[in-house]
Amino acid sequence: MNILLIIGAYLLGSFPSGYLVGKWIANKDIRQYGSGNTGATNALRVLGPKVGLITFLLDFFKGAFPCFLALHFHMSEWTLALTMIAVSLGHCYSAFLGFNGGKAVATTCGIYFIMDYRILVVFAIVFFILVFATGYVSLGSLSSSLAGTIFALIFSPYGAWVKVAFLALVAIIFYRHSSNIGRLLRGEESSFKKKK
Repeated sequence: MNILLIIGAYLLGSFPSGYLVGKWIANKDIRQYGSGNTGATNALRVLGPKVGLITFLLDFFKGAFPCFLALHFHMSEWTLALTMIAVSLGHCYSAFLGFNGGKAVATTCGIYFIMDYRILVVFAIVFFILVFATGYVSLGSLSSSLAGTIFALIFSPYGAWVKVAFLALVAIIFYRHSSNIGRLLRGEESSFKKKK
């Protein structure tokens, strides 16, 4: 049962929300536009608020559901931890898209919500403050995921396995945003506040 949940978490994470929603609603392959990834931010930029919101909600659910099952059925902490990591990796490296995908932010939000809603509150506060102040979604995503992780490490009621998983989640997000980090450092990152 434990191994099946971990495998199932990866496969659910692999569900290509942005790609499918883009195809169904706009008849576009989102991978051919913008940043080329299938996450909610690229869906928002390329296909508008409707597709962006639907993609975010589906990706959020992907993160939340397998963690809910692990908690509901009182599975071991190592199972819970690996489930968290598996669903994030599934989103980033989808088995259905040639092991490509998104950047795991919305999926991680779903994990935060189920694990400890306070982590999501911290994430949301930092994210919206930074995005509204700077216009950089990537900076908001990176900073809020780091803030959420720090909160989780200090205040969450979980043991070492899950805290390592929280560290793994933020590491995945930072790795998937490596190109964004480079552009931020060079002053070349796309901002909602920049005039075109």
